[in-house]
Amino acid sequence: MGVRRSVLVALSQSYVTMGLQLAASVIIARLLTPHELGIFSVAMVLSTVVNNLRDFGVVNYIIQEPDLTAARMRSAITVTFVSAWGIALAMWLAAGAAGQFYREPGVAQVMRVLAVNFFLLPLGAVAAARMRREMRFERLAVIRIAAAVTHAVAALGLAVAGLSYLALPWAAVVATLVTVTLAQALRLPGTPLLPGLDDIRRVFRFGSLSMVAEMVRDLGKRAPDLVLGRLMSMEAVAYISRASGLLELFFSLIVQAAIDVALPHFSTELRRGENVARVYLLSTTLITGLGWPFIILVGLAAQPITLFLYGQQWGPSVVLVQWLAVGEALAMPFHLQGQLFIAQGRLGLEILRTFVLVAARLVPLLLLPGFGLEAVAMGLSASNLVLALVSYSMLQRVLGFTWRDYGRAILPSLGTAGTTGLALGMTVWAVPLTALPTLAWLCLSATATLAGTLLGMRLFRHPLLAELLRSLPTRTRPGS
Repeated sequence: MGVRRSVLVALSQSYVTMGLQLAASVIIARLLTPHELGIFSVAMVLSTVVNNLRDFGVVNYIIQEPDLTAARMRSAITVTFVSAWGIALAMWLAAGAAGQFYREPGVAQVMRVLAVNFFLLPLGAVAAARMRREMRFERLAVIRIAAAVTHAVAALGLAVAGLSYLALPWAAVVATLVTVTLAQALRLPGTPLLPGLDDIRRVFRFGSLSMVAEMVRDLGKRAPDLVLGRLMSMEAVAYISRASGLLELFFSLIVQAAIDVALPHFSTELRRGENVARVYLLSTTLITGLGWPFIILVGLAAQPITLFLYGQQWGPSVVLVQWLAVGEALAMPFHLQGQLFIAQGRLGLEILRTFVLVAARLVPLLLLPGFGLEAVAMGLSASNLVLALVSYSMLQRVLGFTWRDYGRAILPSLGTAGTTGLALGMTVWAVPLTALPTLAWLCLSATATLAGTLLGMRLFRHPLLAELLRSLPTRTRPGS
């Protein structure tokens, strides 16, 4: 499957799964209280921190390995099972202590259910990783959409049945059963089923470094829930988690598809001896051209989006969404950097970059809770400026491009973002929120965003516009 088709399939899958997640989260936000969702968020973060230990970096190893053999895949299966089952046992045993630390027994209950999920996850990990390596995203789309449907239906059904905060972890277990079943049913020819020990040191060496990078990255991402759950309250965790969750929905719609394709694409280009710097800069142009307009929409329309989706009880999340959107805009040009370093085998640099991210995020989380959630969100947004500067410095050193090269890469996206902001800002000024029903106002704002984005792409000759036009069905020409 070519890169363009892979991105289109991944984007389509992201649209479907995001729609399902959004619909489910809208209803769940009305069925569960902020306190109940806060309990789940804290327990989920604790499990997410060790989530990347479960496959010990095997997914990234499978994708980037220059000479992938059946023996190495069997060794990867072994590493995945040992790691995931060990973590599941540790989570089960540590659940009680976690509940006592947060003074909330529900945290322990959720962690024990999620431990069951860890026992199931490795069953399809290598099969799915090989699909990504071969860029067979149509099979992955089937698996992910089926899992998303299952999770949404199970979560809503269990919440209505009265399982409270346990509805979401049990829904994850059911969705994982569907995922592993389909991963094995759709696995590519030559993908082994049984584990082995040949070349296990090679897998372990790469996987251990990749695992550390992924774990530290997730720790930085989930640090607000972990720290604020202790220093503030479960309600505070729920409000900031809901704000970041809204941005993550749009992130999964725009960015996640590009990340899914980026690692196998970069790895393939490296095996072919292509100019990876050129590929990376073009990828940065495309992802910022698509991502920045969406961030502008979320930031300027944060209040109606948040209240329309989640209800009036989530009003304190609105200003948090706006500040976190600013931080996301700063980080947008560097979302593919980790995939590049992994494809190149430069895991030490990726670990260093993620440690800088975590350290920068911990400062406001530890120092600003006494000033309120808005101050914390402002600090988190500012921490991404540190990440941007460090990330650029590393990229310049690894790829050898200059400020001028990078400026040329993001200039079309900056111009497009400016046109988008102008079009949406004028719409917000001309048509106040009170002038229309909320849904109609949101549709008008989305239309203004789209119009401003397309105009900006045309004015600044953004390469994404050409990619979009190539994706349209070709009309039959006269005489052809």
